[in-house]
Amino acid sequence: MKKVMLVVMIVIAFAMAGCSNDISSAEKNEEVTSAVENNNIVVEDSNGREVVFTKKPEKVISLYASFADLWYEAGGDLVGICDSRRLPEKAENLPKVGKMSTPNIEAILALEPDLMIMRSAYAKQEELLSIFEENNINVVFVNYNSFEEMMKVYEMFCLINENENIFEEKGISMREEIGEIIKNKNDFTYLQLFATSKNVSAKDGNITSDIINDFGGINITTEYSISNEESKQFSLEKVLELDPTFIFVQTMGSFEKAQERMEKDIISNPAWNSLTAVKEGRFIYLPNELFVYKPNLRFVEAYEYIDKIIETIR
Repeated sequence: MKKVMLVVMIVIAFAMAGCSNDISSAEKNEEVTSAVENNNIVVEDSNGREVVFTKKPEKVISLYASFADLWYEAGGDLVGICDSRRLPEKAENLPKVGKMSTPNIEAILALEPDLMIMRSAYAKQEELLSIFEENNINVVFVNYNSFEEMMKVYEMFCLINENENIFEEKGISMREEIGEIIKNKNDFTYLQLFATSKNVSAKDGNITSDIINDFGGINITTEYSISNEESKQFSLEKVLELDPTFIFVQTMGSFEKAQERMEKDIISNPAWNSLTAVKEGRFIYLPNELFVYKPNLRFVEAYEYIDKIIETIR
């Protein structure tokens, strides 16, 4: 997992080998003061790139709406954002610079940004890096799929905004709260499904599974290979055999249409009702704001939500 670093670049000439030992105190003080004034902030983004800031960025654009909240929480501000159905209230009236998948380069450059926040591992944004570099615009690529990965991004945002104290106050307390929530673990199995209006697939390796695993959960999708690795289409026969303790469902798009797809493809099968999780009320649809969209500083709420569900088997 990538680490965020704050590196203070101080080069003091008189400390180097071969320099004279009789430099005056005045000269030393002058050199130290000069070095402090030229401190740089150096961070490592989610792509492993080292990004150097000679000063705090003043005109920032986010091409990934999910991270706008986290940037604001780090004490930053934005001058532009990609258009999205879900924007923080503070960002609703900002200039829109195209969609996440189709950024408007002309609109971006017109705002003269000094930093672009972009989504890691997203080819349509990563291919724009050279354009921004040619225009002397810093870029940080960010993404996360777990609480600790979010903490790395949050710490990076706080460092860039010269607000390390905010991370110490909010970030560290969040880690402590979550530690308390998950201290009483249970071993249990679960099936995690992802439903849209078009299909239902088994899921693993995302924020939701990471949270549930912290409570002692074992996702049968991966642990017992119940699905095709590529399509994630799962074997109902295998699910019936394993009979997981919980079934969690994430939905995308219209909730009603996702439910209809679940009913048509899964629930209508008479065997489905024989599962223990279904019979005992442990077949649960999860709220999107905590388990589909990036929870950012709402991770504690997400852990508390799962904790209440797990409480039923303690």
